[in-house]
Amino acid sequence: MKVIHFIPSLNIGGIEAMSLRLLQHEFRSLKYRVVYFSEFNEELLSTVPPKYRSRLTVFQQKWFFARFYLLIKLIKNLSPNDLIILSTWRSQLILILVKIFRKRNQVIAFHHRAYPAHALDKISRKLFYKFAKLHFCDSQATYDQLPQDISKTVVRPFFQAQSSTRLRSYNRFCIVGRIHEHRNLPRALKFFYELLLLMPDISLDIIGPDA
Repeated sequence: MKVIHFIPSLNIGGIEAMSLRLLQHEFRSLKYRVVYFSEFNEELLSTVPPKYRSRLTVFQQKWFFARFYLLIKLIKNLSPNDLIILSTWRSQLILILVKIFRKRNQVIAFHHRAYPAHALDKISRKLFYKFAKLHFCDSQATYDQLPQDISKTVVRPFFQAQSSTRLRSYNRFCIVGRIHEHRNLPRALKFFYELLLLMPDISLDIIGPDA
C-alpha cells in the first residue's frame, strides 16, 4: 500500500518534522510519500538524504496555476488503492480535487489544532467531516473538540511511543513549532522540569519562527 501525505508547506513545525522522519523510515507493508504543495524551506529540504528524495514531491513553481495543474496531474495518476492523508486546513483544495478525479481513494484528515483558526477553517472542517474516512488528531485536546459521530484517533508522538528504558538513553530534547498559546508551551516546560528532576543531565531546545 502507498500512503500519500499532502502537506501545505515544508517549514519548521511539528507535522513537517514528523513527515521528514517518516520519509526516512522503512515500513514493511506500505510506502510513505509526501507532497508539499505550497512553499518550502530550502534548508529543511537539504536535510533529506539523497536516497530518500524520490519519496517527496515539492512544487517549486512560482505561479499558482502552474502548481494547480501539477496537482491535478499528480492526483489523476494516483492508484485507486493509494491512501491519502490531508493535513487541514489548507488542504481543502486537495480534498475537492480528490473527490472530482479520484472518488474511490480513501481520505484521512489530519487535524493539527483543537479550534478553528478562522471562518474558512470552519468550512474546511465541515468538508472533511463529510468526506474523510478517518480523522487523525495531534492531541487529546483536538480529539475532544471533534464531533463524536466521526471515526477519529489520536496519533501519538514518537516521544510517547518510546519505552522508559530507551528514553533514558537520550539527553537532549527538542520542541519544534510556532510559539502560540493554543500549543500550551508552559505545560510542556512544566513537564520538562519534572523530567529534569529525574534526569539532571538533559537539555531542551525550542526551535521555531517565534523561538
